[in-house]
Amino acid sequence: MPFLAIGKELGISGPSAYGLVMRALKNIPAPEVEELRRTNLERLNVLRSGYWPKAISGDLKAVQSEINVQEREANYLGLDQQTSALGSQPINIQVNVVYEKAPEPTP
Repeated sequence: MPFLAIGKELGISGPSAYGLVMRALKNIPAPEVEELRRTNLERLNVLRSGYWPKAISGDLKAVQSEINVQEREANYLGLDQQTSALGSQPINIQVNVVYEKAPEPTP
């Protein structure tokens, strides 16, 4: 649910809703956060499996779905975070994603 929608439900602004959610997430014990992250990444892969064949054959709605899923993955994995005080040191991360190749389109 977008933070603007959460804010509307709570009678506050989207940025205020974001702040509330972030503070609440900081209170979740680390093992539970990792489990939540793993669960959400698995859900994204399930969603991906439904539209992937259409996306690689050029369906624009499916392509947009893939872009949205990639944005969420990057968020869950922290790939879009600004560099820290460590500067721009490389970060080694391994992500295993398996896609089935769609059949070649018939002319």
